[in-house]
Amino acid sequence: MTYPDQLEAIYQYHNAMTDSEPCSRLAFLGGVVFGFTTYDEEMDEHLAGKMLEVVRCILDGTTFQYIEQREQYVNFLLMVNAPFLSKAIDWGTSIRGAFFVAFGDTEVYRFRISGYWDEGAKDCEEVTLTVTEGQVPAFMEALLEWTKREPE
Repeated sequence: MTYPDQLEAIYQYHNAMTDSEPCSRLAFLGGVVFGFTTYDEEMDEHLAGKMLEVVRCILDGTTFQYIEQREQYVNFLLMVNAPFLSKAIDWGTSIRGAFFVAFGDTEVYRFRISGYWDEGAKDCEEVTLTVTEGQVPAFMEALLEWTKREPE
């Protein structure tokens, strides 16, 4: 199963397990994948969009162009220091030249969503996605691809 397919499975499962209206893909990324705690879907979407901007510029090697504008520079610094990105990047001698770790087999991400506790018994179904260091660039590309997919 590809990363976009795995993300879709986790997203669908997450939405199926909530009592409220399904969240958008961006809100899901912001709250579940990127780990922002806002209790505000609109802000989850906003922060997820900003994170995806930074992911794109790191993948493209255009961080220096991205940070030319002060607002984007502040956004870049905030996002690369957020736990989601900070554990997946290296920057050598300058954080402004950050790049994704593309080697090794140390686990960088593990997303696991299980059913909610019900009367003391945890639902046994779970969806897991694991990303190791050598897979980080491909996973980041997949995140960007998945956000552009039509809802299923």
